[in-house]
Amino acid sequence: MKKILSIIALSIAFIGGANAVVVQKIYLKNGSVLSGYIQKQDGKGNLTFHSDNAEICIKSKDATISNERNYNIKDLNDAWVKWAEKNEEFEGVGDNRTIFLADVATKTKHVSKVKILERGTIVKYLEMTPNVYNIAWKDVNYIKGEKRSKTALSGINRKYQLKSGMEFEGQYAEENDSTLSLYMNNGVRHSFKINDVIKYVFLPINPNQDIFAQSELLDVVKAKNGNEVRGIIIEQNYSSNKDSENYFLIQQESGAIQSIKVSEISETRKEENPKFDPKYDILLKSGEVVINRQEAKVLKVKEERENSSSTVSTTISSSKKMQTTTHL
Repeated sequence: MKKILSIIALSIAFIGGANAVVVQKIYLKNGSVLSGYIQKQDGKGNLTFHSDNAEICIKSKDATISNERNYNIKDLNDAWVKWAEKNEEFEGVGDNRTIFLADVATKTKHVSKVKILERGTIVKYLEMTPNVYNIAWKDVNYIKGEKRSKTALSGINRKYQLKSGMEFEGQYAEENDSTLSLYMNNGVRHSFKINDVIKYVFLPINPNQDIFAQSELLDVVKAKNGNEVRGIIIEQNYSSNKDSENYFLIQQESGAIQSIKVSEISETRKEENPKFDPKYDILLKSGEVVINRQEAKVLKVKEERENSSSTVSTTISSSKKMQTTTHL
């Protein structure tokens, strides 16, 4: 159960929805790539994945393509517009721009307004609307998380404790059925064998901000007796060979910490966190100046005096046009 449950707590994503910024991708063995987050997983290795967008691969004999036509920009959602503009897929100009989309049907599903990316032996298409997929862990190739923005002042780090006693802290990077990896502070990835990790600790990176403001999603741990604990998983402990002695620690919004044995867990799922409040910094290049996070310019001014003159630097806010003069 350790391998299955580790994926739950290590999955990362921003709040779901039409405008979500996804930082987790699940790569399937059939070539499909889903962007979103693992919404639910049970102890049998079954995943429910909430996707914001996805590239889906299907054998041609199992797919029927229909309703191929041009769609006007006015008939598209924001996700499609942004993708088409970024990838130069529009034809025409202004409000008359169009993109060629289609419908794809299988025995179990019908999707509309998708972009056909490949035909032939397989059909590969891109969908830009939220969807839910039920996946077996055996069909997963690997799960990947993107690096946190350099300007991020909020977020959750992972600390892995190994059987050897060594500890490593960093951002979640990737996971497959046998290995884990973290982005370390120097940007280099460090990989570990899953069976060598006996404890996972989840730490907020900003000491001045509550953990609930730094976590994109909430964890809901459901016990076999039907009881649920809602909060943020802050530790998974697998130091024993027996699931009855291993446990999860879940911090609740009240500050209370609930412990639940791994042997008592039936499933774990994710929910959107309405209190997520990310903070960001600004990275400046040499010579750049900001005032109250607004761009400012440095100009040279000449100060006239009765017997002498001197040149000083002054900073002028480009947004408020306010001048600060330095006197010598």
